[in-house]
Amino acid sequence: MLLRFVVSNFLSIREELEFTMFPYTKLRGHTDHIYKTPKVDLLKASAIYGAKGSGKSNFVEALQYLQDIVLNENNRLKHRPTYFRLAKSTMSSPSKFEIEFKINSNYYSYGLSLFGSEILEEWLYSIAPNTGTEKLLFSRKKNEQDEIELDVAKKYRKTNKEEILIQLYAEEVLTHSTPFIHLVRNNDKYPELGEAYEWFFYKLRIVYPNSKIDSLNARFIENNRFRNFVNNIIPKLSTGISETKVQEYSLEEFFGKDKAIQERIKIDLSDEKKDIVIRNDRDEIFVSKKEDGEIVVTRIVAGHWGEGGSMYGFYLEEESDGTRRLFDLLPTIEMLTNEDVVCVIDEIGRSLHPSLLKELLSFLLRQKTKGQFIFTTHESNLLDLKLFRQDEIWFVEKDETGGTMMYSLSEFKPRYDLDIRKGYLTGRFGAIPF
Repeated sequence: MLLRFVVSNFLSIREELEFTMFPYTKLRGHTDHIYKTPKVDLLKASAIYGAKGSGKSNFVEALQYLQDIVLNENNRLKHRPTYFRLAKSTMSSPSKFEIEFKINSNYYSYGLSLFGSEILEEWLYSIAPNTGTEKLLFSRKKNEQDEIELDVAKKYRKTNKEEILIQLYAEEVLTHSTPFIHLVRNNDKYPELGEAYEWFFYKLRIVYPNSKIDSLNARFIENNRFRNFVNNIIPKLSTGISETKVQEYSLEEFFGKDKAIQERIKIDLSDEKKDIVIRNDRDEIFVSKKEDGEIVVTRIVAGHWGEGGSMYGFYLEEESDGTRRLFDLLPTIEMLTNEDVVCVIDEIGRSLHPSLLKELLSFLLRQKTKGQFIFTTHESNLLDLKLFRQDEIWFVEKDETGGTMMYSLSEFKPRYDLDIRKGYLTGRFGAIPF
């Protein structure tokens, strides 16, 4: 779970921006939106509002950027400057990131100071958020001689052999662009570092407006839990769909006279590869080889009640953009109900009707979930204290220098009966274009 995220000098974020998932203790209502963890209470959800260009997506990019660095993956932003570009002072200053999170029963604080792709500082602490105490697990920094100084907790360097290993890491193995947490992620000698790395790898999920899951058809076919979840939620969301199921065709039946594509598929489906996904702009088909060697094509069919009480089937490519966007989000929503993940969704309302989006969020907030979800939006229809707590609503806007600011609605201490949407649209809380 996410506790806190701090970032500065990154894209439109100039000054230090702090975002937290801590509930405001004096607030009443929606107590079911709070997770009681052993050491601290945490919010179930957060909604981030702001006008286009205010920096909402850059907040999401900051989380993605930090995750990519830890995982040592090619970043989406590697071909452009990432510092704040509207001030000369920030061009020569590092970008800073710090994040606090919980995985299993442990709480950690991890941070980086970067100049370009060069890591100036990196640290990881084990923390106790209820007392404010912290214990160093490791820290590294670049000194004036362009060397890496590496310090680790005493429990990792009890023997002379362990001391030599740390020295070897610092002098021979660790580079200025490689995070130490990534380098030792599989080393059993540093279990806490491996566990912290796992949070970035397994627990932090970021969804963009155009994100597509690997294969909705494959997940629907092979995962009973997901299929049951979809058929439970879809009829409740006013999409007109009453049920979803899988329709199966033989290869010859589906592709007809197109022998060329049939032969290509047969070649692709070797002994090692049992299935493939074929996509176009609006749909995908799932092709798999059964144990007896038969090749079948499967597609998801959405059932609608029609004339005479009969059920009529439609492929997902025939559904509206909003319905297909909803199906893109369903794997993330199902994951939230069953796993302690942190799902960050940028522009959650893309292609979704405001009423459908509100129904979806209302459904999710009522469920007994295990994960947290954070989303950005400019859909004012969601500014409703019957739906969210005050401390679950955040606003984003630009200051006079063009830098992104973020603040919580709870800072304004509005009355519980106040029309938050009206106040937002009239500029009472900022975060709208003028």
